Amino acid sequence: MQALLDAVIQELRSFVAQRSDVGMLLLSGSEDALPILTALEDVEAQSLADQFWLVTEPFNDLAAYVDTLVDTFLTREEAVRLSAAREGIASWSPPPAALRDPNLPPVERLRLVCAFSRELLPDTSFGASVWILHPLEVSDEVSFCDMVARLLQHELPDPWCQRLRFIIRVDPANPAAAALAAQPRVRAFRPDLGPDAVARHLGANVDDESLPVDERMGSLMILAGADQAMHRHRDAFEKYGFLNDYHAAVGNTAMAAVALNGMADAAEALGDDAQAGDCYERALAIAGQEPHPPVPLFLNLTMGIGRLRLKEDRYAEAEAWFDMAQQLAIPARSVAMRIQALELRGVCQHAQRRYEEAESSWTDGSVLAAQMQDVAACRGLVLRLFRHYRDSGQVEAARERHAQLVDLGHTGPL
Repeated sequence: MQALLDAVIQELRSFVAQRSDVGMLLLSGSEDALPILTALEDVEAQSLADQFWLVTEPFNDLAAYVDTLVDTFLTREEAVRLSAAREGIASWSPPPAALRDPNLPPVERLRLVCAFSRELLPDTSFGASVWILHPLEVSDEVSFCDMVARLLQHELPDPWCQRLRFIIRVDPANPAAAALAAQPRVRAFRPDLGPDAVARHLGANVDDESLPVDERMGSLMILAGADQAMHRHRDAFEKYGFLNDYHAAVGNTAMAAVALNGMADAAEALGDDAQAGDCYERALAIAGQEPHPPVPLFLNLTMGIGRLRLKEDRYAEAEAWFDMAQQLAIPARSVAMRIQALELRGVCQHAQRRYEEAESSWTDGSVLAAQMQDVAACRGLVLRLFRHYRDSGQVEAARERHAQLVDLGHTGPL
């Protein structure tokens, strides 16, 4: 299925990277939601300087829709803020009080929250805040399209939506779609999810010697990612290797590091941990040559090296890498990665019989997971704490954690 999405991913990446249009209408039906959302996840994973806000709630009523969107945003923003405060990192200005004003017109509140989201970018002088409004159901198409039209309106030369991108799903059968696409700086894209479209497009790009080399290499990068997703790890390793050689030769250290990261992931999947470790460390070294090192890439690399050291039972080294990763996750604004790093740091500490430190790591991770309403992550961390308390004879603490597990819906073995 991934191969069918490559052309879609390329189009979405192109939109996020460009600086001319503010909106993309994604003309697709609700039946395409799963593959489209998968494609958007891939775009987010490869966008090192941008931040994505995905909204999939159904649209039934304008006011209720905006209320839900704002509440979800503020919950996530507060979790990131608290995480930064605990680490002594200077925070950004608080959200405008008007965001919580129920008397403010819904579209105005929507604009306010989108504009404020720029404050949370990893680099406030670079990148874009990308809002994806992809309702899985729309019961009132007229009201939804009216909201989109008013949201995307802006005036030049100083538009309110600078460094914002909007990707908005609209049913292609909706008669208002054409009018929306006619608005200034709005493009329409109808994904071709047919079985032959993507392979035909990307294969032709790679082989077309009339195209700029950078464009051909971009297509090859997408094909490498498709190979990786489809578990064709040997093919992915070879493509990423070619990309690394090319980008290293032309002096593009950032993309060479991205390619090496892909090589490392492929080698790890093939069971060649030595090769994976070498690629991770080389990527880390050359990424460090960048004047403005991409923090999300460093985060991925430190997590990768930490995983390898953990598999090798080199617990002290793995702990150091995971500790670095949980710190990098703060400027990267990636609470999910910080939760993973804290959990694995605790695993390493526990293996070294430093039980109190492991307990602290797991507790910090579970608090973050609860704040993010990530039930699965919270359940896994609480389970680790329960087992720690049970095995160390802390009966009351174990009982409390068991009650939490019940509340979190745990049904597996203890």
